[in-house]
Amino acid sequence: MSDLERAIIDTVAWFAVSEQPLTLFFIWQWLWKPERAYGLEEVEEALRTSSVLASRLQKCDGFYTLLDLPLDRWIVARQKGWADAIRKMRKLSRARLYLNSLPSVEAVYAVNTLAWHQTSPNSDIDLLIVTQPGMLWTTRFLCVLPFALMKKRPDNGHQIQDPFCFSFFISSDALAMQRFQLSDEDPYLVYWTRSVIPIVASPNVLTHWPQANEWAKKFLPHAIWRGSLRPHGTFSHRPVRFSFHLLERVLRWIQMRRLPLTITRLANQDTRVVIDQSTLKFHENDRRAEMRARWRVLRN
Repeated sequence: MSDLERAIIDTVAWFAVSEQPLTLFFIWQWLWKPERAYGLEEVEEALRTSSVLASRLQKCDGFYTLLDLPLDRWIVARQKGWADAIRKMRKLSRARLYLNSLPSVEAVYAVNTLAWHQTSPNSDIDLLIVTQPGMLWTTRFLCVLPFALMKKRPDNGHQIQDPFCFSFFISSDALAMQRFQLSDEDPYLVYWTRSVIPIVASPNVLTHWPQANEWAKKFLPHAIWRGSLRPHGTFSHRPVRFSFHLLERVLRWIQMRRLPLTITRLANQDTRVVIDQSTLKFHENDRRAEMRARWRVLRN
């Protein structure tokens, strides 16, 4: 098997884990860990002529996935997921007006299934919030409060359409995602890091996010940093002009007391839940290892 054939199979297999079929361009754009950069025409030629790929992949309406998987159904689901994500993006665009008004917010990124435009009516609007250093808890409080009052937050007891999920905050001096990697390969984090969509961002974050995450480029050399495309127009930032340090300590104390017991028990045990001076990461249901294991089965 050639390097390009292996990379194509690895890429298609990874997206098959989340039931996503891929077009030719998507395969090229998100090609996993090739030994060198390939042209789009090289990927097209391999898909058209390779007997190895013909024995492993199926194609329908311009989409590819592995053999023996329900490609027809996945194509229909992909179209529905895309339409649902557009609807969610419209809601997020309206919320952006409020989030952009907060002086300590340096960036808001759409992440997870929303970044891939593959959501369902019951999935969350997942966000990564970048704050000014020393402002994590104040920013979290200001972000969450109005959405909680409007009952637009995830609720395990009730089905809420399009809830806003604020489960990941980092400060602008700690943009490198590599510190959250699982040992022994972490494709989810690599794809996540390269796929985030900026909704609000200061010039500082737009410049330093790709620099801090240059490590991911060696895995996905064809992927373009979406921040350079500026797909959502205005990127602005209002710096904090006075000290919130006392308020930060008070709001940290209040919010720590209200965190679920599952969060506090997992805090800083591994990369699922991280609470420190630069990070608030509340992902107790982290499925990265499970998805990696499924990928390794599919790719072989």
